[in-house]
Amino acid sequence: MWGWSKSHRSPIALDFGVDSLKALQVQPGDPPRLLAAAMTPVPEEARFEPQARQAFHAQALRDLIKRGGFRGRKAVCCLPATQTLVQSFDLLRGEDSSIENQIGLHLRERLHVDPSRMVIRTFPVPGPASSKQEVICVAASREAVMRQVAAARRAGLDVTAMHCEPLAILKAFAHLYRRAEDQTRVTCFLDIGAATTRVVIARGREMIFAKTIHVAGDHFTRSHAKLHDTSFTDARQTRWSSDDEPGDSLECLIDELQLCLRHHQMRCPDQPVDRVVFLGGESRHTAFCQVIARSLRIAAQLGDPLARLQRAPGATVSDAIDLQQPQPGWSVCMGLCLCDVS
Repeated sequence: MWGWSKSHRSPIALDFGVDSLKALQVQPGDPPRLLAAAMTPVPEEARFEPQARQAFHAQALRDLIKRGGFRGRKAVCCLPATQTLVQSFDLLRGEDSSIENQIGLHLRERLHVDPSRMVIRTFPVPGPASSKQEVICVAASREAVMRQVAAARRAGLDVTAMHCEPLAILKAFAHLYRRAEDQTRVTCFLDIGAATTRVVIARGREMIFAKTIHVAGDHFTRSHAKLHDTSFTDARQTRWSSDDEPGDSLECLIDELQLCLRHHQMRCPDQPVDRVVFLGGESRHTAFCQVIARSLRIAAQLGDPLARLQRAPGATVSDAIDLQQPQPGWSVCMGLCLCDVS
């Protein structure tokens, strides 16, 4: 089939999440065509133990790829979100040392991190000419990255690229900024997962702010379990079926988000954020998102990165994925499919 030929399919995008393991393959185009999608939930006994979760990912990925109908051996992954450092640095322009050397120095002196043991991605922030250049640094330990590579190899895959979640999120929605008038629009993408919340502010397709907040869905579930004296599993089910606010944990997240927006406002006072796009598995909880949107006082919408996909003939989709419903948790996989792999 033409749509499955080697030159017309993306590498298999892998998302090693705390809540689930996901894999996606598309045929790039405008719009892209869905070739295969599969996911499997992470069991509770592996959810909170990193080593157990890594072992589950490695075993489950082989089964997922085998029964998912994927083609080829090439794969693309993300730096592991739960173990990723996101930090902005103001670097001196015109210095003899390169951006990489300056970033390494900041990591050592300010964050006490050995850059030689990290996989690092850098993103210069566009701005007026001055003596300094703001650069967003995204870094994860080589050990954590190599565990993902090893899991992919056990499944018979070759990892051809390793990107980061902020970049993947922007790639998933880059088609929204094709018109000239949209390229100056400032959007805050808010990806609320199980263990972390990712904040990415972009002007058009350009990243101008990024941060990882270690408050997310599992924190709200534990708060609910403690409040109602119940198990994590029961608390998760009842929280999703109710409109109750998760209490202090949500206030903590809102405070962090407001700090992010204030930081952006100080840096770019003439470019306010004009909308928030909710992503991540937790964004399916409508009442939860509405509370956050009201607190931020910014127009908000739910993002669905799979909405514009056309289903190719012979495409295979896991029974766990309902494409008739919004799928905000697939932004990372969708973006990875559209990232450069060279």
